Amino acid sequence: MKNLLLYTLFFLILGHSYGQAFKKKASLSKVNESRFYKILLTPEIVTHLNDDLSDIRIYDNTQKEIPYILSREVPLQVHQIFKEYNIKEYKSQSKCCSKLILQNTAKNKIDNISLIIKNSDVRKKAKLSGSSDNKLWYIIKDDYHLESYPSANNTSEVKILNFPLLDYEYYMLEIGDSGSAPLNILKAGYYDSYTQKGKFIELPRAHVHRKDSSDKKSYISISFPSAQLIDKIKITALEPHYYFRNTAICTTYYQKGKKHYNTITETTLRSNSDNIIEFDHLKVKDFQLIIENQDNQPLKIKNIESYQLVYYMTAMLEKGKAYTLQFGDKKLSYPQYDLGYFKDSIPKNLSIINVGAIHDIPQQIETPEKTFFSSMLWVWVTIFLIMTGLGYMSYKMIKEMKTRQTTDL
Repeated sequence: MKNLLLYTLFFLILGHSYGQAFKKKASLSKVNESRFYKILLTPEIVTHLNDDLSDIRIYDNTQKEIPYILSREVPLQVHQIFKEYNIKEYKSQSKCCSKLILQNTAKNKIDNISLIIKNSDVRKKAKLSGSSDNKLWYIIKDDYHLESYPSANNTSEVKILNFPLLDYEYYMLEIGDSGSAPLNILKAGYYDSYTQKGKFIELPRAHVHRKDSSDKKSYISISFPSAQLIDKIKITALEPHYYFRNTAICTTYYQKGKKHYNTITETTLRSNSDNIIEFDHLKVKDFQLIIENQDNQPLKIKNIESYQLVYYMTAMLEKGKAYTLQFGDKKLSYPQYDLGYFKDSIPKNLSIINVGAIHDIPQQIETPEKTFFSSMLWVWVTIFLIMTGLGYMSYKMIKEMKTRQTTDL
């Protein structure tokens, strides 16, 4: 009888299961050309996604799933570019030396010269001089050793000559060639580094509540309408004019009715700083700042701004087709597309596609294929079997009780 009840429960669940579905959708702007595009994911979309943004898909108007690559802006990137000097003169004197004169037209302050040299396998001595007028020269360094080995992957290599920071307009490199032919110097210049900040989107305004406690601390609560993925916050204080306050950023939880704090990071708010605090993929609905005031008056906070790095979906979209994003299926994991193996082949500068308004997808019970086990007949049969079984068990129990009573007499 026990097994019968278990089987009955199993088939009832099987016949009346709910289907997992996306809960939100949004249309993409139309494309005028078939090529790769970057789809901008706004905070309004990201707030509905899993922490790893895995539960979002692209579909065309035939409900075909479109592969994509998910990416986000990097907070800070350092780039190096090669800036060439004007080669005023490069001549070689047989069995003596080669003379290379470079012009630093802008008179930039530099501390290195990079030479791009055709592959060779030699070792030469060199010295470097500087001049402001290409007439009177001053020694900078006289013991360079240009040692070169052939590269297996490239036909040229870079040699960097380092020296103290200088701003001469002209530099002369004299290379000893007494034992071999001159080097084939293709270019001369320097590597200039520059930083590029990632793009952020400001998150919706949060509700801010503060409490200045008797323990010489300020507790500031920041709450959003829904969980947000936060990559940085910026805190602006009005008073006092000078301040230096240790601060903890925390989430809160309750255990046995008592409030506890879980520290995410610690920082110092300073009057001579932008007071920008960065996070590593923090998704929360609310968090707290705990500011240690010590014997000072509490800070007068003007504003707390929260930002999210920009997220993109890169996909091949075709002209004449309509596309929608569907998302909010919390059971989904990140998709495995072949496209991920070819990300280096996708052009770098892509047009950005915007996403339209977000709409709810009506949640319905999936209607399973009609079978005997999913029909109403099976439900009534199941109820009948259960009732019959319970009646039979009751009859047996009553009969056994009567038999025991007769035996006892």
